[in-house]
Amino acid sequence: MKPSFLLATCPYCDELHPSALMRRGDNFVCGSCDALMSGRPASVCGLCGRVAPCEWHHVAGRRNSPVMIEACVNCHRVIHGGRELASARAPRATGAPGSPS
Repeated sequence: MKPSFLLATCPYCDELHPSALMRRGDNFVCGSCDALMSGRPASVCGLCGRVAPCEWHHVAGRRNSPVMIEACVNCHRVIHGGRELASARAPRATGAPGSPS
């Protein structure tokens, strides 16, 4: 039986938030450790203070404000609920609530 997200932790840093974890084979690894193993440089997260690969996060959404903070991959994934950030950037369908017509 494969492990569940609810009981999983990253074997490298003990991250346990389900939104930060990704399946890799039969195990899980957090986004920050995965990015670090892929060679991405680390810096200090503006949210949790960890030294890990970071991404820029639009605090009020890209369409609403240019203000950004540097957040580690794990914090960024948790903020976005674990969904793939590429799909979060997909254009809204015309006529969708909150979208310009």
